[in-house]
Formats: sequence, C-alpha cells, structure tokens
Amino acid sequence: MATEKHSRWKKISIIVAIIVVLVLALTWACTRGAKSANIVPTADVVTLEQGELETTVPISGTVASARTAGLYTNLSVPVAEVPVKVGDRVTADQIVARLDAAQLQRELDKQSADFTNQYQQGQQAVTQAQNKLSQLNDALTSGLNTEINAAHATARQANNAFEDAQRAAQNAAPQDAKVRDSLAALNTARDTLDSARRASLRASGAVVDAAEGGVAESTALGDAIAAEDAANRALEKAKADHQDVLRATSEEAAKAARAADEAWAAKNDADIAVAAAELNAHNQISDAQDALNAAQQTADAGSRAAAVGVEQLRVDLDNATVRAPFAGVVSSVSAQPGQPASGALLTVVDDSRLTLTAALKEADLSKVKTGDKVRFTTPATGRTEFTGVVRTISPVASAPEAPASTSGNQSGGQGTQQVTFPVEIEVTGKTEGLRVGASAKIRVITGQEKNTLTVPRDAVLDEPDGSHAVLVISGDENAEVGAVEKRPVEVGIANDVNIAVSGDIKPGERVLARAAEYAHLAGHDAIITTMEGQ
Repeated sequence: MATEKHSRWKKISIIVAIIVVLVLALTWACTRGAKSANIVPTADVVTLEQGELETTVPISGTVASARTAGLYTNLSVPVAEVPVKVGDRVTADQIVARLDAAQLQRELDKQSADFTNQYQQGQQAVTQAQNKLSQLNDALTSGLNTEINAAHATARQANNAFEDAQRAAQNAAPQDAKVRDSLAALNTARDTLDSARRASLRASGAVVDAAEGGVAESTALGDAIAAEDAANRALEKAKADHQDVLRATSEEAAKAARAADEAWAAKNDADIAVAAAELNAHNQISDAQDALNAAQQTADAGSRAAAVGVEQLRVDLDNATVRAPFAGVVSSVSAQPGQPASGALLTVVDDSRLTLTAALKEADLSKVKTGDKVRFTTPATGRTEFTGVVRTISPVASAPEAPASTSGNQSGGQGTQQVTFPVEIEVTGKTEGLRVGASAKIRVITGQEKNTLTVPRDAVLDEPDGSHAVLVISGDENAEVGAVEKRPVEVGIANDVNIAVSGDIKPGERVLARAAEYAHLAGHDAIITTMEGQ
C-alpha cells in the first residue's frame, strides 16, 4: 500500500516538473522573440552630420582645345621640310613647315624686272608728254608760236593795205551827208560781221572740246553760224547802198570804195586767221595736257597692276615658310617632304585653353543650363577631378544615332534612336595631365546645398498625407539601447543615394536607414548590435 502511494506521488512530481519546464521554455521563447524584433544592426544606423549635397547629371565627353588652327596653303609647290611631328610642342611663330620656294623666287625676280621696265617706260611717256606741253606753253607765252606769228604778219600786211585803200576811198568820196551816213552804216556792218565770225570760231572750238559733241555746244554753234550769215547779208546790203550813193556823184569814188571793200575783206580774213591760230595753239596745249594726264594714268595703272603681281609673289614667298599661329601642340601632320603642298599641311591645338565636347540626352535637357558647374575625370588621370562650367548648349540636336543592333533581332524594329544635344564645357582650374582627345566622365552639378543634414534616401518615411518623417534613436552614438522616435522632416534636393532633410533634428543624432522596415519600432526601444543574429 505504501509502495503504491509512493509511486503515485512520483508520477505527479514528474508531471509537475514537465509542466514547469514547458512554462519556462515558453517564457524564454517569448522573451527571445521580443528581443529579436527590436534588434537593429549598426549598419542600419546613420549619425546625422552637416555637409554638402549635390545633384548631378552624368554625361560622357571628349577633351578638346578651345583653339585649333589648321594650317593650309594655296601654293602648288612641293613640300621642302616638316621639322615637327605629332605631339611636338611649338611656340608662337615657330617654323613648322617649309615649302620649295625656288620657282616662286624665279617668278618674283622676273616680275620685279618687268615691273621696273614697265615703270620706266611709263615714266618716259609721261616725261615726253610733259616736255611737249612745256614747249607749247613756252612758245605761246614767249611769242614763238610760228603759226600765230605768220598769221600776225599776214594780218599786218592786210591791215596796211586796207588803211591805204580806205584813205584813197575817203579822198575820192564827195564830202556830203549821204556819203558819210552810208560809210558809217558800212563800217557798222563790217564790225558786226567781224564779231559774228569770231563768235562762230569760238563756238566751233567749244564743240570740238565738248565730250562727244555736247548738245548745248552744237546748238550754240548753229546760232553763231546763223548770226554770221545774217551779218554777211547785212554787209553786202551796206556795201551796195554805199556804192549807190557814190555812183550818183562820182564813179571814181565808187571804184575806190570797192577797192577798200576788198582790202577790208582781206584784212578781216587775216584777223580771223590770227584768232584761229591762237585758238589752235590753246587747243594744242589742251590736247598736250590731256595727253600728259593719259600718260600719267597709264603709267600709274601699269605700275599698280605690276606691283600687285609682285606683291602677291612676295606674299606667296613669305607663305612658303609656315609658322605656328600660337603656342600649342601639333595634333596632326599631313604634309610630306617632296610631295605637292595642297590643302591642309598640319594642325596645331592650344592645350592651354581646354574645353569638353559632350552630348546631352534629350531627357536631361531641362535639367542642365549654361553656367552650371562641372566635375570630370579621365582614364589617363585616374581619380583626379577637374572642374569646368557649361558654356553652350546647342538649340539643335545632333543627327540621331541608332542603337547598336543585337544578333537575333535583325528582323525586328530598329529601336528608338538616341537624340542628343551638343554641349561645350570650358575647363576651369588646373589642367595638368589632361590630353586633347581624351575621353571624360562628366558630372554636371544641377543642384547644390551646403551645410545641410543628409540621410540615405531609404531613411525617409513617406507618410500617407504626403509628409515625411525619419526614425531617430535616442541616446549618444555609443549607446546600445535607445528609444525610437518618429519625427517629421522637410526634404530638399536628392541624388541617387542621399537626400537633404531639415526639421526637429540636429547633427549627432542617430537615424535608422531602411526606415520602412523599422517603422514598427516607433515608440519602442531598439537594441543596436554589430551582428543581426545576436
């Protein structure tokens, strides 16, 4: 009986022990799960710091020179020497090529001699024309013109003969009023005819002098000839009237008057001949002056034309020595010694002033503007960063490039063509190590905030009402346990990794990254550990 009782209590004790163990195990498991739910690895904890945040647009480009000079020649002569090669550094005005100038020198010598001969011939013609003009002027002013002198001699003889005949007619004429009146009318008619003949002579000379026989001069000559004809008719009538008066009293007086008329006609012809000789002398002087002017113009024109040819050859001869327009580096050489020089000889780039040429995607066009700062690197310079600024963005897209086709898709569509816009970037700051033609990885800085708090983009909670918040862990940065508090923040610019935040937060505070995963910790303690499994 006692044995049975002892056995029953033993069973009860075992059952109670099992129950206690189960309760303890369950309690331990619950505690373990609660602690595991609050554990945060240190990798997901970010300490707030003030710094600079940038937003950038990545593009690819090529290092180029702001100044490039292609050296050309229009001379069709062989290349004599090219003392530089690609990569050589040159100074301003340094000789970079020489052309064979022997043929040019021979042509210059020939044309220079021709120019001298032509100039001398032109000056000789001018001198001859000047001498002729001087001779005519001297002869006229000094009274040595033979034509005028001969005319004057004839006029003097005719005048003497007229005076003799006039005295004889006056002596033979009766002394009465009618004779005196008719003689006075005759003398008036003679004077009128003399004036008319001189006017006709002057008008004739004016027509000759006028360019292409001017209309006004021709009209004046016609009027003068008409006036001369009228004066001739008036003189003939006056002579007839005077004869009638004289014949009424004395035939001898009439005869003497007729002799006087003939003598006057001879005298008038001689006087007109003098005027004609003087006019001819002046015309000769005028013609000589025109000839001098023409000779001078011909000489000047010939000299100018010859001088142009000589000067062009001198320019060509000077251009046969090709010089660098500025200091820089030889980037290409096309000229070959012994080969004809035509077109491009070589190219010099100014590597002291560099630019970047790049292509901006159409989707990024609205993000980038002129004046934006740039940072870039090149493979040759490693991690060294260089700076620049966007100077121009072309308003016209480059010719679109089709994307590379892939095998197995040749029968399909060609895909979307990539539209890009050319961009030119001025390199600022240091340029040491940069090489013209090198590829460049460029980041155009489109936004920048300095002295701002930044967190990883996934540290920001997007609330249903559109606001934003972060999860802040209380305590100093070394505390292993801290209360998690959700705090509202304002967001600023963001790049692919970080985002600027502001609000009830300050530097040194700790924020949870991957906030969406830890949102349940708001209002609870977080256990910060170096390993998630602890």
